[in-house]
Amino acid sequence: MRKTLIPIVLLAACSSPDAPTAPVASVSRPSLAMDFSLPPAPTNVSAAVVQSLDSRRVTVRLTWTDNSTFVDEFTTCATAVAKDGSPVGTGCVDAVNYDLPQGSTGIRSGTIIIGSAVNAVSLQTFRRSQSEDGAWYNMMGPSSERVTVTPLTGSVVKGKRK
Repeated sequence: MRKTLIPIVLLAACSSPDAPTAPVASVSRPSLAMDFSLPPAPTNVSAAVVQSLDSRRVTVRLTWTDNSTFVDEFTTCATAVAKDGSPVGTGCVDAVNYDLPQGSTGIRSGTIIIGSAVNAVSLQTFRRSQSEDGAWYNMMGPSSERVTVTPLTGSVVKGKRK
């Protein structure tokens, strides 16, 4: 009986309204008013190889519709895959090069350098928010649909033999 009485007495002493409380530490917390909304996925994506840099790398021209109205949008990135689905690189276009005026929407374009085995790409938009305590938070939007990359085309002109 004594074993059960001691915990009850301790519990009552700790829960007394007159008991002193521990000091509250001043801890910075993220603002509850911060907007953690994800930017929408880019649409109408197209991609075409415009230059072969060497046997392993190509330059790809991306075109997409930017649907994000966030002023803190900072980049749109392409994830590239080969025919077998293996990754062949990621390239990004900074928003300062396409999102003018900031927070506007519309058709965008940019170039990236990725692996020459590229078959398809999908795009994602990133935004960054700063809380009241100065911490930065990155939000990555959903991926666009995967689109096939148009290969580099060229014509070879053969001359007549004399």
